[in-house]
Amino acid sequence: MFKITPPRPARKGQNVTHTFHIAPRMEQYVVPLIQKLLQENEDGETYRGFLREWPRAARPPLVHYQGPISRCRIDGPSYSVNRQHFPMGALIESPGVTAPLNPVEAREINERMQDAIERVILDWVAEHDLHSLRRIPSAVDRSTADPQAIKFIQDWMSRHTTIKALRESCPND
Repeated sequence: MFKITPPRPARKGQNVTHTFHIAPRMEQYVVPLIQKLLQENEDGETYRGFLREWPRAARPPLVHYQGPISRCRIDGPSYSVNRQHFPMGALIESPGVTAPLNPVEAREINERMQDAIERVILDWVAEHDLHSLRRIPSAVDRSTADPQAIKFIQDWMSRHTTIKALRESCPND
């Protein structure tokens, strides 16, 4: 059971209070998600941005593939027949195109997307010799990793901005 009590009207600048009634078996999943979504910081913005497509979909999205311009959403729930899993459909959006796909087409494009992603990952692993690195835990200590990442980005931008300026200042031969 999941029940939301409608909020009472709030004045401008005031928080709105919602009351959720959640089945005990769902609490361990729902409460951490709500807490992450309600963060008033960049993390909260990122979590909310990740979910921005959900309200647009009539069905629950299984996966969303996004290119620089085009996108493809695979819609669930997944339906299984003889150990074969099928999405309910998909939607492709590209300039001049909004195309719904049937379950078989949705399954086929999803498999092609997964294969393409796998090829890119394996190529990256090989190009950067990632097999030679020792395995590390996937957990990240945000208190040190985030400042290091920001410094890395700033240093990279500084180097590349300088290189670009030098190239632009040199006459072409």
